[in-house]
Amino acid sequence: MARKPRVHFPGALYHVISRGNQRQQIFLIDADRQRYLALLNQYRLRYQFQLRAYALMSNHVHLLMEVGKAPLAKIMQGLQQSYTLYFNRKYKLVGHLFQGRYKDILCDRDSYLLELVRYIHLNPVRSKMVSDPAQYVWSSHRDYLNSGTAKAAAMVQSEEILQQFAAKPAVARRKYEQFVLDGIGAGHRAELYEVKEQRFLGNDQFVEKINRTLDLESPPRVRVDLRTIEHAVARRYRHPVAVLNARTKERRGSFGRAVVGYLGQELGSIRLNEVAARYRRDQASLSLGVKRLRERMVREAELNDEVSSVLRQLRGRQTK
Repeated sequence: MARKPRVHFPGALYHVISRGNQRQQIFLIDADRQRYLALLNQYRLRYQFQLRAYALMSNHVHLLMEVGKAPLAKIMQGLQQSYTLYFNRKYKLVGHLFQGRYKDILCDRDSYLLELVRYIHLNPVRSKMVSDPAQYVWSSHRDYLNSGTAKAAAMVQSEEILQQFAAKPAVARRKYEQFVLDGIGAGHRAELYEVKEQRFLGNDQFVEKINRTLDLESPPRVRVDLRTIEHAVARRYRHPVAVLNARTKERRGSFGRAVVGYLGQELGSIRLNEVAARYRRDQASLSLGVKRLRERMVREAELNDEVSSVLRQLRGRQTK
């Protein structure tokens, strides 16, 4: 069965599980985990999402994230690419680090928020890495126990959850800690993965509510043609459209074609094979160019802003 497209709306709560390719380790030393957390916080600040909980294991990560305007896919794409670049450079590797498409579960926060925070923080205990979750450095459990400190406030947004235990912070932390410890004997909880429609964790009423919201908020199906995209790129970079068709290896042409391919993918209207055919280029080479462009956009804020501005303009001009 084909996977359904990811759901996005501001305030959506996702449990994200991202695993190493072929179960390989994605963190070899503590410095790797530190780098991952630094990148996670960088993207949190850039895209203004709320990080509710995390646990970094040896070959996978758990993240509990409440998104804002930026969709989860954009956040995770940047995070995964940035960390993969770091890891491959450091260990002189090539290829994929993470296992294909990460798993993301859109959760009913009213029913599952507390349970998911506890479940994620107990991952190291279930894996027999520690006997007490407070002993594990690489989860956000300690941030909850030390809420109010500068370190905790800088990364994990725990206040709303702690307030559900008690109004006074000290009392809330104690009750939260006992709540987590009470779950140690529960083991793996399959019901926290039993999703509906391949993506929802919640009852039928929750699923119906989300689907109704999506029906109201989803924009009409649109298409931007290739000619419109290439003219937008030519205007942004102040060169003739003919540069894109030039048979020489001029940098402006190869860069422009990569931007056209990237925009076509992001708009969902043009496939790379169409772009390759239009410019009489090899699809594999064009695909590599788009991949490199995406990697540069993660590293270079100015490039990301200029390409994203063209994307916003094209989205504003979309027609049915």
